[in-house]
Amino acid sequence: MYNTGSEAINLEGYGLTDLSSNPYQWVFPAYWIEPGEHLLVWCSSKNRTDINFPLHTNFLK
Repeated sequence: MYNTGSEAINLEGYGLTDLSSNPYQWVFPAYWIEPGEHLLVWCSSKNRTDINFPLHTNFLK
């Protein structure tokens, strides 16, 4: 992800999915992405939401 805006965005509560029937399959923890900042989220089935480590979804695709 990349924040192209001029303000920080809190991603808490936003979701990622690989199933259109379940748009919040994996939900972001409280994480602020600053302007111009990149965020990489791994689709690995590891389900990690600790912001002190790389984020991993609970699905593979």
